[in-house]
Amino acid sequence: MKRVYFLVCLIAVLSGYTESYAQKGFRFGVDFNGGMTLEDKWFQLNKPQACANLIAGYQFNPYLFLGLGMGVGHFSPLAEENALEPGSRKDPKYIYQNRNLFQLIVREKVNFLDKRISPFTSFDFGYPVNGKDVAKDDRIPYFLEPGLGCDFRLGKRHSLSLTVGYRWQAVEYKQSIYHDYFDIVLTQQKQKIAGVLTLHVGYLF
Repeated sequence: MKRVYFLVCLIAVLSGYTESYAQKGFRFGVDFNGGMTLEDKWFQLNKPQACANLIAGYQFNPYLFLGLGMGVGHFSPLAEENALEPGSRKDPKYIYQNRNLFQLIVREKVNFLDKRISPFTSFDFGYPVNGKDVAKDDRIPYFLEPGLGCDFRLGKRHSLSLTVGYRWQAVEYKQSIYHDYFDIVLTQQKQKIAGVLTLHVGYLF
């Protein structure tokens, strides 16, 4: 009888450890993140980026989550302060803008384990709906951000997460070039990809 009781207890314990911690279904989440650029020429180091995202998606199994959401972020892209004029021999002067952007976000998240504590990889693609500044003739068209993090699951549907990511942030800007021989100024549109190291704190339910 003792052996049967011990076997039942063992099965109960093992079933508790093998129970799935992430059920299929729709889930919602929020995360806050900030970043510091690795290139001080194109983004201000003393003005870090900061974003807040709302995500809604579907948990296909304990390992795969796909979501779509909206985020608001503060950025400081580079832009020309004043265009050059013919006869000017000075280099163009650039300033850092303060921009608040609303972004559409697509997120993929893949967990490695079906446990209370599970490492994961993530990938975000973002598109700012108000990324173009008509006055400055510059644009922030998109960003790509892979990440590596860890989930701390509080139940079948609730979890906290910490993620370290690397964001490739594209910035299109206007550049004025003075041609001394023809005494004219030409303006051309250029694109810069800036690297930003980010830290996310999220809650999924």
